[in-house]
Amino acid sequence: MPILSQYEESKVSYLSEHFNQYLCAAYQIPHDEAVAREAQSLEPHFTALAEMLNARAQGKEAPFEGADFSAMFTAMARENGSLIRSSFIVTDAASFIDFAQNDCSPYYNGEGHTCYPPATSLDKRQKMGFAQLLRLNSDTRITQPVLSLNNDYIHDAQDLQTQKLITGLEDLYGITTHDWLHHMTMYVVSNHQIVKANKFAPLKDAMRTWNRAMDVAEPRYKQSAYEAWAVLTHSALLARSAPLAAALNESRDHFIATAKQKAEDLSAETDGEYRGAAYQELAYIFHLGASSLRYVAHPSAPIFTPVYDAFERLMENAQLRSAMSEIIGNKDAVRSSAAYQAHLCASNSVTTLFENSPSAAAQRAKVSAYTADVFDMMRTHYTLPSL
Repeated sequence: MPILSQYEESKVSYLSEHFNQYLCAAYQIPHDEAVAREAQSLEPHFTALAEMLNARAQGKEAPFEGADFSAMFTAMARENGSLIRSSFIVTDAASFIDFAQNDCSPYYNGEGHTCYPPATSLDKRQKMGFAQLLRLNSDTRITQPVLSLNNDYIHDAQDLQTQKLITGLEDLYGITTHDWLHHMTMYVVSNHQIVKANKFAPLKDAMRTWNRAMDVAEPRYKQSAYEAWAVLTHSALLARSAPLAAALNESRDHFIATAKQKAEDLSAETDGEYRGAAYQELAYIFHLGASSLRYVAHPSAPIFTPVYDAFERLMENAQLRSAMSEIIGNKDAVRSSAAYQAHLCASNSVTTLFENSPSAAAQRAKVSAYTADVFDMMRTHYTLPSL
């Protein structure tokens, strides 16, 4: 039985085609070329990481250079035949489900698609996950971060402004994601639904010992200490790196401008039914964009200020305000930007990592030591002759 009706498919065909074209291109690119492109795109991250670790060492150890991390990234990919990308692809949930369950696909691995969350747990609700592409011609894998959108809230993905918003979402989720750190520490992930690491690699046991030594994060945080480490390390780099901060601000501002333009265009729409559904779609996508920033800063941080200014402006429209209330399931949260901020804080435990509390501050203080430990370990292992 088809997941979507023919009419529903027409609403999201752009998302489906966009997703499948992206996967097809990823399937065909040679592994070394895919790794080289990814490493090049991450150069600002590697530079910021070198600066952070060198500042911590205060000249007591040999300094890192950005190129060191590029070499480690490449070595990890080659050693495991696996690449975890940092760029996000946005699609609709039905297309992600089809990918996960289609055993006639060229990505099929003999046991069902390797994806996360597992295929059996997927439904049409919005999810962040991974699509793993098995490339049989080279026995390599590319793990692709995916944001799948709830089909009930996508009104017309063929609309050019909606497509610009979707591109904006991909940019925001791409720059706020810490998945490149999961690639660098692939032996800790070791989940075949996300990546298939080399079980015989000599660094595997040492890296897992490093992981087990990390203290549990703030008690209200729902994920692992390892996940907290990745979130906090990535956010620290964005905070200290002017190029990365500028890229994030530019991505945020472009997304906000696109949302405002979409709202302005809809105000002139004469078809009431079309306008109502389109407002719901806009509210949904705007909230997802705002939510992405929670992975790099607390919702009270200055980076959210333009988001709240735009929220106040958008919520002046009663129909859009009603749609936002339905999307987030909180009527009180749409009354003001302060109420919306409170909702962003309360609705995801990741915000506890950035709180101004003794336990959260203590966790953040330990992160640079954890980061130094693992990359010192990797530098020792991935010496130039072994590359």
